[in-house]
Amino acid sequence: MRILWLIWSALFVFACSAQESQENSPEKRSESEKVALPLNAKTVVHSLSSSVGESSSSELASSSSAATVFPLTVKGASGSGVYAEGASVVLALESKSESLCFNGWSVSPSKYSKALNVFSADSASFTMPGDSVQISAGFKACMDDQETVVIGNLRWMTKNLNSWTFSGSSCYGKKRDNCRKYGRLYDFETAKRICPKGWRLPSDAEWSELTKVLGDDGGTKLKSREGWQNDEEASGNGNDAMGFRALPSGIVYEGSYMYQGFHTYYWTSTERDSTTAYYRSLSYDASDIYRYYNFKTAGYSVRCVQNAK
Repeated sequence: MRILWLIWSALFVFACSAQESQENSPEKRSESEKVALPLNAKTVVHSLSSSVGESSSSELASSSSAATVFPLTVKGASGSGVYAEGASVVLALESKSESLCFNGWSVSPSKYSKALNVFSADSASFTMPGDSVQISAGFKACMDDQETVVIGNLRWMTKNLNSWTFSGSSCYGKKRDNCRKYGRLYDFETAKRICPKGWRLPSDAEWSELTKVLGDDGGTKLKSREGWQNDEEASGNGNDAMGFRALPSGIVYEGSYMYQGFHTYYWTSTERDSTTAYYRSLSYDASDIYRYYNFKTAGYSVRCVQNAK
């Protein structure tokens, strides 16, 4: 019996020693310590790790952004900023003096001029290259090349006005070449204030006086010798006997451009009522000067006058 007790005691001591050795092993100790880590301590470690990671990511993003965006400086129009290569930037002219006409865009360095896409007379888009660029909107005095003619007691401009405005006017079909050839089309309120200093929009009475001075076939005497569509087999051109050089500039009405080559309409300064005003028109198929009225929102040509000296 004593021998059995000694054997059992030895086995018990051996088992306890083995268990203690296992619990103190590096693997077991590491797991125990991990489990024993306080919750707040784990949170601190995680936050520190996240903070370092986020900071590194932010710095990398900032560094990457700084390396892939470029400055665009635009003068006389909106669009300045910092853009990534390949970005499409819309350029829109800013309001300028109404005695100045828009005279085109310039791009520096000039090798990027092909990246400029002019899609209307007053605006354009620019595809940003991988470089810094400066774009300038140019303007000129609208009266530089304006000629005049005296008819009766008034001096008339011999070209339709082409003074750019921030609103209230447009080029036929939104094409700048039409502004160069035919002048701009203005709504009534803009037409009343667009003539340069010393000039004015002629009244309905002044147009009537012009018609009286011209006599018969007044429209034929004002129409240019070319540019008008034929009326079947008959020419729609005039003889320009007065040097007035009226071209068939067309109109814009409720957003639609119409009648270029066939008709030209001129605003008078005389209102009919709060929503309409009088105009004069010339046509390819008529020899006289037509008088009527239309809504002030229509876009017509403008000829300015001053008293003859």
